[in-house]
Amino acid sequence: TATQNSKEIIADVKDKGVTMGAMVKNVFKPSYPSSCKRQGHEGTTVLEVTILSKGKRGNIDIIQSAGCKSLDKAAIKALKKARYIPAKRLGVPFTTTKKIAFNFRLEDYQ
Repeated sequence: TATQNSKEIIADVKDKGVTMGAMVKNVFKPSYPSSCKRQGHEGTTVLEVTILSKGKRGNIDIIQSAGCKSLDKAAIKALKKARYIPAKRLGVPFTTTKKIAFNFRLEDYQ
């Protein structure tokens, strides 16, 4: 099940003929690094993942940092464990990207 704290930002897949946008499934809530908890770090990491036409993960890029490298790394680690379904145009899978946001709020990790 996808975590409520990880939301998918609406993809810009509006090309003519796209019958199914790419999907990222089974994205779990990332671990909150203990050092970040102690220091009170909070923030949102926005990642962009390339979903290859074969359903594999390509690059993961940080679009917006949470302001703490450890939080960003935790978000990347969680996204690497997800399952990927490629977008299809006229039934043919193709490579595209998706943006996923991970919110790190101390109150959500009590």
